[in-house]
Amino acid sequence: SSAVAILGVYVVTSTSREVEIGTPTTLSCTISNVLPSGVTVIWKQGDTNIDGNVEISPVINEQQVSTLTITSPQYSNNYTCFITSNTYPESEGSSAVAILGVYVVTSTSREVEIGTPTTLSCTISNVLPSGVTVIWKQGDTNIDGNVEISPVINEQQVSTLTITSPKVDDAYSCVVTSNTFPDSSESSATVDLAVYGITVSSYDVLAGTVATLSCSLSGVTSNTAKIWWIDSTGARVLNNKKHVVRAEMFQRGQMKSLIVVSELGTITGDAVYTCVVNVAGNDHDDAHPILLKTFNVETSDGFARSGGSVTLNCQILGPSDTLMVHWSHLQSPIQESKRSTLQDAVTISSLRVDVLMEDVSYTCVVTTPVRSYHFPATVEVNDLTLTPADEIRMSSGTVLQLTSVITLSEIAEGYFHWEHNSSPCSSPECRSAVNTPKSSLLQLVVNKTTAGIWRSFYSELKSGRRLKSNAVMVREVLLRGNQEPTSVWGLPGTESRVTCSVPHTLTDSHLTEVRWVFEGNAILDNGLGYDINKQPIHFSIGEKRILTVSEQWEISFNHSDDITGHLWCQAEYSSGNIGETPKSYLGVLKTSVNPEVVVISPGTSAIVTFETRIPVGTYPLVEISECFLARSVRLTTTLYEYSDDYQTLTETYQFFQRRDDAQLKTIRKAELFAKECSTTHSLSHNSQFQIDTVIPLLLLGEIVLQNSVISAALGETVRVQVYFTARVFSEVAVVWETREKQQQFSEWMEVREVQGPYRTLVSDIDENGVMSATLWIEQLTESDVADYRATVWLSDQHETSDVIEVRRTEAIIEPAQQIVSVFEGSSTVMSVNIVIIGPRPARADIIHRESMKTKEVALPDQISQTIRLSYQIQNTMSFNGGHYTFRVFLEGGGSVISEEILLKIKRHCRPPPTPLHTIITEENIEGSENYRFIVQCDRDDFVFLFEDQTSVICDTDTGQYTTGNVLTPCIHRE
Repeated sequence: SSAVAILGVYVVTSTSREVEIGTPTTLSCTISNVLPSGVTVIWKQGDTNIDGNVEISPVINEQQVSTLTITSPQYSNNYTCFITSNTYPESEGSSAVAILGVYVVTSTSREVEIGTPTTLSCTISNVLPSGVTVIWKQGDTNIDGNVEISPVINEQQVSTLTITSPKVDDAYSCVVTSNTFPDSSESSATVDLAVYGITVSSYDVLAGTVATLSCSLSGVTSNTAKIWWIDSTGARVLNNKKHVVRAEMFQRGQMKSLIVVSELGTITGDAVYTCVVNVAGNDHDDAHPILLKTFNVETSDGFARSGGSVTLNCQILGPSDTLMVHWSHLQSPIQESKRSTLQDAVTISSLRVDVLMEDVSYTCVVTTPVRSYHFPATVEVNDLTLTPADEIRMSSGTVLQLTSVITLSEIAEGYFHWEHNSSPCSSPECRSAVNTPKSSLLQLVVNKTTAGIWRSFYSELKSGRRLKSNAVMVREVLLRGNQEPTSVWGLPGTESRVTCSVPHTLTDSHLTEVRWVFEGNAILDNGLGYDINKQPIHFSIGEKRILTVSEQWEISFNHSDDITGHLWCQAEYSSGNIGETPKSYLGVLKTSVNPEVVVISPGTSAIVTFETRIPVGTYPLVEISECFLARSVRLTTTLYEYSDDYQTLTETYQFFQRRDDAQLKTIRKAELFAKECSTTHSLSHNSQFQIDTVIPLLLLGEIVLQNSVISAALGETVRVQVYFTARVFSEVAVVWETREKQQQFSEWMEVREVQGPYRTLVSDIDENGVMSATLWIEQLTESDVADYRATVWLSDQHETSDVIEVRRTEAIIEPAQQIVSVFEGSSTVMSVNIVIIGPRPARADIIHRESMKTKEVALPDQISQTIRLSYQIQNTMSFNGGHYTFRVFLEGGGSVISEEILLKIKRHCRPPPTPLHTIITEENIEGSENYRFIVQCDRDDFVFLFEDQTSVICDTDTGQYTTGNVLTPCIHRE
């Protein structure tokens, strides 16, 4: 007999995939050469069977295919298909592994100014070692140039697309395919590029007038952008007396105007302002500088004889191509004007006027693109010549001769007369003028009365014709000049300045020399001078400033006792005249004290006298602050005026010890032994001065406590300390005593008789005559929690301190929350609960570990054994994040610290664009700090176009979406 054994041999192949996270995909196992009864396939993830989404085909051409569909893959994983024979179930099974790689694609969109190069990017995370291929598209067209992709680093690749000159809004996509499993489905991410435009405008403006600059932004929503102005120094321009900033909003844009209302200067005063634009999401600002160009216009009047001609000039300083210029008369344009450019910065327009018979006015009109400016020019017909011409500047009391001559060859019989400040002159000088047929001579003494505008006239008797001369300005010049300030006071060592101004360019003489004088002694150019006692003193002399009609000179000095007196400028002229400016009095604000150090023994007092020199006319408010160990009584006050420049205030005070003052029990060394009392003078006269005078006090025999209550935990080192005043260290002895705590009638015992680790120390005497005595308790035990006092022996005198109480303290601080999370820009509160056993809290702080900054926290008004401390941040920023610790300081010393509280600052994501026919809602994710946006169709007869794009998740740690911000639109249900 025989038996046949059949051996069926099949082949198993698997298909792996690499897809974007959330993209449905199918893994497959193909079994070839199977017997007609086929095989059974089971899919597993690790050791777990997968029941759903598994299919297997019938046997076709000796082949079966089993598939596993992953509807929303989130992580990379390995899946296994296990095969067993249906024909021979007892046959050994086989398996094949299918790899599923899941990567994440995130894109970065941009909003940029038109024409500004920018880079779009796609980041692919969790990629397999072979990486991916990225193709960029604009619509359906592949983009070949300006595309780069990085190698795989830490399972991540970045592909970038550089747009060199963006013109319009557009959408790009990066298409990703797997290099490891090329048959895998490709994925894509949309990258939006929004382009906006910035337009700036400016125009030339006349110096000293109002100018308006504008900066317009278009192509963005108004609430996603900011516009501001900065000046040439880089400072932000705000609304003030000089600038006005106005804003306008319009659809997909906005405009901000800058109105400059201050004087802009001349051709050297052009200003540059910069319009700065920031569009939300950009990490840079767009800056557009604007030149605000100014110009000035100068016209010159003309003078001519009857029948003569004259040329009027109109100069434009700082012109540009945008300016137009012409002449007009009685508002009618004149075409015969001539324009020429002398140099780049000056343009001249000339107008020739012929056959003049009477005075006439013309207008130079300068036109910018936005407005016109008018500048008058007058032509005078003068048939008399008055000399000296133009402006006459003479010192007061100088004799001036004015001569008027008729320039016409033929005149009729007539007479001369004079005008002063446009009024007929009938003064004795005018009635005494020396006249000839063709001239008139007027002699004046220059003073306040004769200063002004002079003009002569000749009137013909028969014809009534009236001839006039040119106008002459006569100015009275006071040689005494000016000096400021005239009363100069300051604290010792402070600097002050004085400026003198003396006239020059006189008609009949010129300035030859100017010098500074102090108390009658000339100051040399190097600043060396001498006081009234011929002792050397030093000044700093500045540079002279030559102005149009005067010279200015500044001198500076430091206030001291040596520089006290009068300072002035002295000017010499070629005429021999000497002018002296008003004198400035230099005074030093200083209080002298007698005695300089006050020593007060117990039961005695000391008399102290204060003397202060102050400006005349000031009435000071005098206050004296007292030491805790002393009190004072004012005995006398005298204010005596010594001269026109200063007065002296004299005060007398009596100081006493304050031995029984209750405040001595609680004050600390820093408050008690600063050894300073001060009197403060407030002088109210134009300027405010404050003179602080320190009076050292040495108070013999006093003893005070460092602390009346000392708090410490068991095991801590405790320092009990008192302070006292003394003269000689060798005369001092200190005895420490202790008794049971709060037992008022228990016996005091010397510390050396009590068991315990004690040490005592007496310090050296310091510069204020203060010493300290210290008792150290090395490790505090229950028996050491007691009352202590010290007795200080000074030769044959002794004094005992008040009782010092050593307390045991315990405090527990527990934070209300270990972690506090809040969105950036929101308000948050961190709190701790404190359970105190022992002393009360004295102060509380909160410490930010990252910045090392400390801020005080307010204690509650009512303090019980359990209190709650809170610290609020109104507008949290990223730098507020980190670890915070509460620290509580206890009365009597010591402190306790809480555990750290972590403040996490979360960031909002920019809301995603709303697709067509959808409504977007926001919801929190349970058990997570993140939140999601969910899309819904806005009508029942619409469905999602992409089922896998119905929500996006915002990662609040970064403020970015975990899977991009693209949501599916809705389409009409077929």
